[in-house]
Amino acid sequence: MKRFLLIPVIVVLMIGFILSGCAKPAPTGHDVVEIKIMTAKFGGVTYTLGAGLADMINKHSTWLRATPLETSGCFDDIKRDYDDPTERRFSVRACDSAAIWAATEGVEPYDTKYTGFKYILYIFSPTNSIMTCNPDIKTPQDLVGKTVNMSSRGSGMNTWARLCMDYCWGLEGQYEQVWLGYGEAKDGLMDGTIDATVASITINVPPEGEVGYKIHQGVEEPWLMKSGSHFLSLSRADFDKGVKAMGVPTNYIEVPAGTFGDKQPEPVGSAACLLNWMTYDMDDEWVYEIARVANEYYAEMGDYHAIGKGTNPRTLAWLIAGTEDEVQAGALQYYKEHDIPVFVGGEVPF
Repeated sequence: MKRFLLIPVIVVLMIGFILSGCAKPAPTGHDVVEIKIMTAKFGGVTYTLGAGLADMINKHSTWLRATPLETSGCFDDIKRDYDDPTERRFSVRACDSAAIWAATEGVEPYDTKYTGFKYILYIFSPTNSIMTCNPDIKTPQDLVGKTVNMSSRGSGMNTWARLCMDYCWGLEGQYEQVWLGYGEAKDGLMDGTIDATVASITINVPPEGEVGYKIHQGVEEPWLMKSGSHFLSLSRADFDKGVKAMGVPTNYIEVPAGTFGDKQPEPVGSAACLLNWMTYDMDDEWVYEIARVANEYYAEMGDYHAIGKGTNPRTLAWLIAGTEDEVQAGALQYYKEHDIPVFVGGEVPF
């Protein structure tokens, strides 16, 4: 039902972009600036939150206009930006810490190193492990000889799949790999054509209080419909071994036992990551305005998607940046002026 409800929400947003783009003339002395919010595939969480951010900018800025665009994901977007200076200046795009790591290191799926990323805003934080609907798969070793979805090549999720399967559990070459998006993986779990998939648990961080967790909507149907659905837990020892061998920046999150009821009676050890809005060469003034709108009207983000409630002054500046020098200057200026704590280092800070 949720996916059908999502379509009218997005249609309303698109109508809003058209209307809001004409609603407010720029104040005297300031030209209208039009930017693009490069999101992800249509209908997903990042696409919806990107459309929401664009809508908020169009409603609450008198001179900045934003249009959300569907993209194929971080891999193609990063390459496209490097090849097109215009895209570099006028685009904000979504990337996760795994894809950024792969790009800066020049490792699979990249064949060269990419640098110069500047981080603006937090989107959300998933934590990742392997999910199965087969009750006979109780340990990682039970995946030997099984078919495991590693997610689309070039995606951040593919990096987390390789971390779990090959580096933490040492199963490289001992299982059959397929490379499916969330929709196909959901179908595969439902009809049994795959035995397991890399999957996310979304971390929900309210402005105050305890952190919550939610099964990613892409695998919510098999989680609810299949009696044997469960996550395989990463032990801390396996996690530390895998991260040391692979080198990807992440931190260990243990989802408490019983968070998802009787199906998950034990804690789920997993590898967390950050998703951020980032840019290359966007003007500082434009980014300052984006940060202002996101902070002053953060409560609206939850209207576009429930996960948007996790974007708030507590999380706004949880950034993939290794140092403050990698935070976009306009965003950093805004955060400093408004005493918003800036977290850098690529880890989920809790």
